[in-house]
Amino acid sequence: MPCCMIKLCECGCGNIAPIAKRTARGYVKGQYQRFLKGHFIITYDDLTGKRFSSWTVLSLLKESKNRYKYLCRCQCGKEKLVLTQNLINGRSKSCGCLSHHGYTGTKVYRTWKSIRGRCYYKKHISYKNYGARGIRVCQRWLDSFENFLSDMGESPTIKHTIERNNNDGNYEPSNCRWATYKEQQQNKRKRSF
Repeated sequence: MPCCMIKLCECGCGNIAPIAKRTARGYVKGQYQRFLKGHFIITYDDLTGKRFSSWTVLSLLKESKNRYKYLCRCQCGKEKLVLTQNLINGRSKSCGCLSHHGYTGTKVYRTWKSIRGRCYYKKHISYKNYGARGIRVCQRWLDSFENFLSDMGESPTIKHTIERNNNDGNYEPSNCRWATYKEQQQNKRKRSF
């Protein structure tokens, strides 16, 4: 087993998270320190059967002298070898399927991320015009890019962006469509100066 023991917190849902790292001098706080109310702490020698984000650990494999990898199965079904420390510190969350199967970087994916950011991230440049006004993203879209994609489809052209028919309404299938900049100019809210 690896030279360091990791104290882990197991949640009732089966996920585990690092609490503290044990070295020869004792437990090291810092990035591993995480206290969660109502949970209990377990020290694991073998992570087989445990869940980390989208991974389920299947078996332990020794790669070299001090490097251990686990054979893990992603929630999408793909199996892959993952370094122990990447599982524990959260650096590896999935096989890559969380990047939405090839849509990362596309216009439709950037649009989905942007509407979530402007409605919920207070430091977003447009938050004052969206989230601060109470505009939200429907739960169906908030939870899943795939749902957003199936409801809206891809942008018809590079010139199309998402538009809300009712500017005071939320981002939801019944209130959104793809529109050009020119079309959006005709659907502006009245501003008070």
